[in-house]
Amino acid sequence: VPEAMAHYEQALRINPDNAETHNNLGVLLKDQGRVPEAMAHYEQALRINPDKAETHNNLGVALARLGRMPEAVGHWEQALRIKPDDATTHYNLGVALAQLGRTREAIAQYQQALEITPRNASAHSELGAALIVTGNSQEAMKHLEQALQIMPDLAEAQNNLAWVLATLPPAQGGDPIRAISLAQRACQLTANKSAVCADTLATAYAAAGRFDDAIATAQKAIDLARTDGQAKVVKEIEDRLELYRRGHAYRPSTGVTSPSTP
Repeated sequence: VPEAMAHYEQALRINPDNAETHNNLGVLLKDQGRVPEAMAHYEQALRINPDKAETHNNLGVALARLGRMPEAVGHWEQALRIKPDDATTHYNLGVALAQLGRTREAIAQYQQALEITPRNASAHSELGAALIVTGNSQEAMKHLEQALQIMPDLAEAQNNLAWVLATLPPAQGGDPIRAISLAQRACQLTANKSAVCADTLATAYAAAGRFDDAIATAQKAIDLARTDGQAKVVKEIEDRLELYRRGHAYRPSTGVTSPSTP
């Protein structure tokens, strides 16, 4: 990598107006964690060639890494105006829109990504998660199942499918026994350090009537969330823990609430 970077830097000394070289150097800098420097080269590349979809996408990724999500969305939208059939950009835009609470727009982007690359496990998983948010649990389960067929050890899909199976009544497709198995695997895949996965496992235990296990696991989830400074997650799990102590499973009053990301 240092040799490649030196090559690109030398090339820019000779020809500072080469957009492709700025973009390529930006990619190397981003991979080295030097995101602000990478952004400077992406921005210079776009000043030279504003119609380079790849550079808009790369700049979007860098902005998202810095938490500047609305700006990232703008660059991904611009990339798609230039190159509308790029599945990666549709996926990236979907993730950003979901994080901004623009769930239905995110769903449309994931669907576009899957039209282009139908076996994209991450897109199926994220689409499933977004569908949970909108209350479309049946369709969510289909996409989460597809994600796991393609990538069986995708922790987020394991967790989210477990959550739906644990919180839906059996008459609507709930299956607490399978939910326990999926949630246990999600906990293993996240090295038993994810409060969200532990919360899902506790919810599944409660749905199966295993309240002692649910209480113990929820307490572990609270400890993990506190360690990570996730105050909102702590409150949500504490509310569920009170249900388990009274011998009740967690059932959302309307639809199926969405777990956070493991």
